[in-house]
Amino acid sequence: MSTRHELDRSISAWLVAESQEGAPDRLLARSRERIRQTRQRRSWWPTRRVSDMNTYAKLAIAAVAVLAVAIVGFNLLPAGGAAPVGAPAASPSPTPSPSQASSQAAATPAWRTGPLEAGRRTEGTSHGVPFSFAVPTGSWLVKGEGTIETGTFPTDSYAWIVFIGDTSTVATDPCAGLAASVEGDSIDDLAAALTTIPGTTAAEPVDATVGGLPAKLVALTIDADPPCPMNEFWLYGQTSLYPNTVSSTIRLWITEVDGKRWVIHTDQAGPNPEVEQQIQQIIESIQFE
Repeated sequence: MSTRHELDRSISAWLVAESQEGAPDRLLARSRERIRQTRQRRSWWPTRRVSDMNTYAKLAIAAVAVLAVAIVGFNLLPAGGAAPVGAPAASPSPTPSPSQASSQAAATPAWRTGPLEAGRRTEGTSHGVPFSFAVPTGSWLVKGEGTIETGTFPTDSYAWIVFIGDTSTVATDPCAGLAASVEGDSIDDLAAALTTIPGTTAAEPVDATVGGLPAKLVALTIDADPPCPMNEFWLYGQTSLYPNTVSSTIRLWITEVDGKRWVIHTDQAGPNPEVEQQIQQIIESIQFE
């Protein structure tokens, strides 16, 4: 059976051989001293304690293995404890370029439901078109993205404005939800098509201006005794927009922004000069960003 001195020398030699460059002398010395102080099995322990001896042996081997790994790891570290040469550096989070940030902001709707204070409000985009507008009084509120309203439905005080972008269809049978495609891509083509919706009476389209751009204005009223309720009277095809009431006056401003048509749909529930004036003021305040 090996003596303790022989065991100490064997372990010390093994530790030195396992280190790649050789650990610092003070670390090896401390390791040898720790091994020397570790209690060894005495020959007078009963043989029946073999299981306990195996447990202690396993623990000793595990301790030596951990110590060896620590020595090798220590030798691999450069001075100062920095990461090993060749280790991948942490990648910083990418910072969006100005154009990317602008695109992300434009893609995020800025419409927040709730009351509007009098003054200018920048809404971000509606159907890809950035713009702003001003409300003359605090009686207006945002109903949803691209929609503002005022008053109490369905009284004459009620009206809404919907920035609907373009519409490529108009109703051929509003109560059945049937519609036909608009022939042509110009604002004049759409204005002419809007005057043909059955069950409505349309004034001749007139020239207008929206945000400093040329536009057409089309005004519609609903014929008496429509064959279906107003919330089923689809103006641009199934599940599009419908009149608020039979007494509604619907005005549509059609312009062209960056080569594409852009439409504003307004609906007054009944005759009300004050509401009509406010709608006109909002339209005139529009600025394309």
